[in-house]
Amino acid sequence: MDSVHDMGGFDNMGEIDTSPEKSKSFDLDTTWEELVFPLLPILYGQKEFNFNTNRYTIEKVMDPVYFLDAPYYEHWLAGIETMLAENGTIDPDEYQARIDEINASDDPESFIPEYVNPEITNAALTVIEEGTSERWRQETDPDDTQFEVGDEVTVRNIHPTGHTRCPRYIRGKTGKVIEIMGTQTLPDERAHVDGFGEYTEPEPVYHVEFDSETVWGEEYEHAEGNETIVISLYETYLK
Repeated sequence: MDSVHDMGGFDNMGEIDTSPEKSKSFDLDTTWEELVFPLLPILYGQKEFNFNTNRYTIEKVMDPVYFLDAPYYEHWLAGIETMLAENGTIDPDEYQARIDEINASDDPESFIPEYVNPEITNAALTVIEEGTSERWRQETDPDDTQFEVGDEVTVRNIHPTGHTRCPRYIRGKTGKVIEIMGTQTLPDERAHVDGFGEYTEPEPVYHVEFDSETVWGEEYEHAEGNETIVISLYETYLK
């Protein structure tokens, strides 16, 4: 899906302030962010949905202006709310009624329940420490690959209506394979699988190196140490 979430290569988006005082790192600003963050590993641990389905849902449900304006964890919340409604875990009307009740309360934090469930906690910690499934990442080199280190490859010029992890700015560009990373499940397919009941076949992932001028054009402003770009790309994306 080509939309505003794929911002690589965009111009006139303003400077990115990387100064230490502006870098939040992993700090969360508000109580609601602290509550939203653990929801994903908790729900993954309970196999309510998978990681790529979550990303695709965010892409579908958030208006581009809303997406750019909303805080990062509001993206997560929008996806979580939609998926839980779609799979019947929550009723949208009941959910909205609860929100209205909390908004009308003088003490909204009193609605936060005290709940301890070691089984759910351990499942969430497993997701954080090991990933969302044993087939999401395989560190060993694949036995059979279409390309080898040193091969010249071109990124397919695809424009899927569904989810993809192929950056728009690199499509149609030619580079060189410098490393075979192992195998992963293709997100473009995984995003459209119902929950965790079915897995798509893992495929090779490559580190592909591109010359910066090839990507950005002849007027690219050369900077020392930034003459190449290395991108992780699934075999499906390459020819």
